[in-house]
Order: sequence, then structure tokens, then C-alpha cells
Amino acid sequence: MVRFKMRKKDCRVSLKGLPKGVRGPLTIDTKTFKLTPKLGVVDVRKKGVDREEFEAFCKQN
Repeated sequence: MVRFKMRKKDCRVSLKGLPKGVRGPLTIDTKTFKLTPKLGVVDVRKKGVDREEFEAFCKQN
């Protein structure tokens, strides 16, 4: 199980994983866009970890 430290600023949320993985902590940045009153888009990006670790996290959760 991964725990996260969360930072919020405007429409952005940054999650930094605890404990650290092989290449540092799993860090996920999200940005929310409101396109219409009923439609929004969330952009999710990984930072600071290799792709395999990120994909394994997504499959588990």
C-alpha cells in the first residue's frame, strides 16, 4: 500500500508517494480543466519514477 503526501494549488494536485521506490518516490501530478458546466477533463502525469512502477501502481489501484 502506498501513502501519499498531497499538495494543492489552484486546479493542480500533486501526490508524492511514501516510501520511495527504486528511482525515487512515486509522484503523480493532476490538472483539472472545466470545459463546459457538465464536462471536465483531468490530466494525470507521472514524475520521478520509472514507467513500470507507475503502471504497476495503476493496475493495483
